[in-house]
Order: sequence, then structure tokens, then C-alpha cells
Amino acid sequence: VEHWDAGRKDKIAGLLRDSVRRVALVFYPIMCLSFLLAHQIITFLFTDNYADSVPIFRIFLLAMLFHTGYMVVVFRASGNTKETLKISILKIVLVAMLSAILLKVFGALEGAVIGVVIANVLTRLYIVCRASRELEISVSALIPWKELGKTFLLSAAVAAICMPVIWWEVPKWLILLAGSSLYGLLFITAAFYFERLSEGDKVIFHRWVSYVMPSVFMRMRREPLQAGSSSSKADL
Repeated sequence: VEHWDAGRKDKIAGLLRDSVRRVALVFYPIMCLSFLLAHQIITFLFTDNYADSVPIFRIFLLAMLFHTGYMVVVFRASGNTKETLKISILKIVLVAMLSAILLKVFGALEGAVIGVVIANVLTRLYIVCRASRELEISVSALIPWKELGKTFLLSAAVAAICMPVIWWEVPKWLILLAGSSLYGLLFITAAFYFERLSEGDKVIFHRWVSYVMPSVFMRMRREPLQAGSSSSKADL
């Protein structure tokens, strides 16, 4: 709001562009990893009886590919609250229309899911177009398409490398643990190597690691100490 009142629309556009890039760095790897381990995730959480819902889960995951951050903040900053209402109405209408059409093509469940995903994608594209017009810039200046494409290709490539994990004949929880760990390690390494992270991203990452890792080690040290104190009390 302060940037809008000061007339710094270029500053708002830069912040939104960077937020879209950072959201993709989180969402795209999660989407690709979940797409790869979809069968294990569903059957581990809900048993093998729900294996038929794996394709539906994967369709829902595709919506993450078009996540463009919180663009509606532009309308709130400019005081154009009518646009927010239009977006809500548009989404409801699109969901109803597309679901009704696709139900006849793909069936009840699949048609409804595909309709919801397409409606979400179209609504987000509309938000981007309206936000760019509000900021008086082009869509290409607001959305870093090239950066998003590189992040997606990297995420998909790492998922392809990790694919043999799902063929292991081991318990599902072990596949999930090994697959997630391997994917995370490879993606972070590749992100640093191919310079997918800005200096600000690296600072955030190092700060997170410095916060999480000591907590994990402290917890690991505390548990043996607590176990030792409990055993000594029992001996007394």
C-alpha cells in the first residue's frame, strides 16, 4: 500500500515478480516429487483401496504449475475491491460451466476435478492480466516465464532421475522417505550448481539450515540424556 500511495508501481511489480519466482522454487519441486510418488502417498495414507484416486491426485497437482503468487494484493493496494469480487464470481462460473461440460466427457469424478483445475488456471491467468494492467506493465514484465521454465525443467529432470526409487520392492514408507530425501538433496545441489537461487534465496536457505539443523542435533542429544536419567532413576 505504501508503494502504491507513493506511485512506485515498478517497485510493486519487482516484488511480485520475485515472489512468483520464489514460489515456483518451492511449488515446482513439491509438485514433481508428489507426482512421482503419488501412488505411494495415496496408498500409504489411505490404503490400497484408494489406488484408483492416484490419477485424480495427479490432476490436482498440475494446478501448482500455474500458481502465480498472491497477485490480488495489487487490487487491495489500489483500492479496486470490485475486481476481487469479479474474480470470485468468475471462478465460480468457470467451475460450474467446465465441470458440467467435462462430466459428460471424462465421467463424474475426473470431469469435476479437471473442470476445477482448468477454472483455477484460467482465473489465475485473468488475475495476472488484470494486475499487469493495474500496474501499467506487460504480463511478461510481471511473470518471469523464462525463470519458471528453467525451474520446472530442473524439477522434472530431478524427478526423472529419482524414478527408479518407486520400483523398489520395499515398504511404502521407505520409498517415501528415500525418494523425498534423494529428491531434496539432488534438487538443492542442482539449484546451487545451475544458479537457480539468488543471493537473497541463499541467505534464506542458510538461515533455515542454521536454525533447523541445531534443533535436530539438540533433540537427538536430549533424547539419550533423558533416557539415561530415566534409567538411573529406575535403578535408584
